[in-house]
Amino acid sequence: ADAVLAGKFLKQELKANDWVLVKGSQNTLLLEIAVEMLLADPSQAPKVLSRRGAFWDKKRQAIISPHQKF
Repeated sequence: ADAVLAGKFLKQELKANDWVLVKGSQNTLLLEIAVEMLLADPSQAPKVLSRRGAFWDKKRQAIISPHQKF
C-alpha cells in the first residue's frame, strides 16, 4: 500500500546476504523510505539516497506519520 509497509515487509522477510533491487518511478510513493528502513546505518541516507532536503522531508513525513516513526 505504501513505502513504509513495503519496508516493514522487507525487513521481516529478508535474510542475511539477500539482495534487493528497488526501482520506483518518480511519483508520490517515495520508495526511498523503504530503502532507508533497510540501511544498516540509516544516518547515511542523506549521502546515498535521492530526494533529500526540506521539501522532500515534508513529503516523506506525510507518508511516515500515519505509521509513526520507523
